Amino acid sequence: MVAKVIFAFLMSFATASLVTIAHIFYKDISYELIFDTYIYAMKISWPVVFICIILIAPILQRFTHKLTS
Repeated sequence: MVAKVIFAFLMSFATASLVTIAHIFYKDISYELIFDTYIYAMKISWPVVFICIILIAPILQRFTHKLTS
């Protein structure tokens, strides 16, 4: 169980970071605001992605296993 939580923690950070960075550059945020915008967005997105990975990933894994077996 500890490995799953660590995986979810790291995966959620990577996923939220990539999406946040892509969104910041897509919105053409000024360079002076990039860091503050990133921190603010990560405060929201990282917990949401973490919860999704913890709760939804196991369901999707079982569903995928059923589809492919």
